[in-house]
Amino acid sequence: MASNNATRNINDGYLSLTKRIAECICMRLQDILKNKNKFKSYSSALGKGTMSMFKINQDISHHEFGIILEVAPDEDQKLQLEQNLQMSLAQKEMRLEDVITIRSIKNMKLANQVLMFRRRKYQEEEERKAKEAQKQNAQIQQQAAQQQAQIKQQEMQMLAQMQAQEAQMKSQNKIQEMQAEYQLKDQFDSMQHQRRMKEIALNNSGKEKVANVSGEVKLKAQDKSAYNQSRIVEQKRDRALPLS
Repeated sequence: MASNNATRNINDGYLSLTKRIAECICMRLQDILKNKNKFKSYSSALGKGTMSMFKINQDISHHEFGIILEVAPDEDQKLQLEQNLQMSLAQKEMRLEDVITIRSIKNMKLANQVLMFRRRKYQEEEERKAKEAQKQNAQIQQQAAQQQAQIKQQEMQMLAQMQAQEAQMKSQNKIQEMQAEYQLKDQFDSMQHQRRMKEIALNNSGKEKVANVSGEVKLKAQDKSAYNQSRIVEQKRDRALPLS
């Protein structure tokens, strides 16, 4: 196990060599199947059942058979993976469930690949959610704008109706005022006419009275003049009494 960075290259070489040796051992096991003597020896050590399985699959490589050898990670690799997981979780680049899943993977190469895959998928999901949220916000804003336009149109219609009603009321009030003014004027003209008729009647009655009075005075004067003249005639004729 590497204790620090100074011996990491040695440790990497050791791990690579161990992996290659393990792979070669798998290949040699398949080669042993072609040698009957060696097959019997290994059958005694590993068991006939195990060797029979190798014999059945002797034409399949360990890669095709699904046998992959990986050296267990050391503490530094585990620590580095944990730091990457903590950083991704702190920056909200992946879910807690993904972190738990990656921690359970013993293969560091596979764990790092899953880490990158989960981060990319999570970012794609977040971008998709952001686009959907933006789309919903745009729809909400559009609906709000439409509602505001409808409300404004309704307000304008109500204002137009109020103005029309106000104009109608003003017109009706003006007509009523004109009718009232016409009625008052008609009443005033009627009263003026009645007053003039009364004045004419009074004037005519006064003239008749004056005419009657002056006629009576004139008759009296005429009677008195006639009487005086008759008396003068009588005095001259009969030497009557002097005039009184």
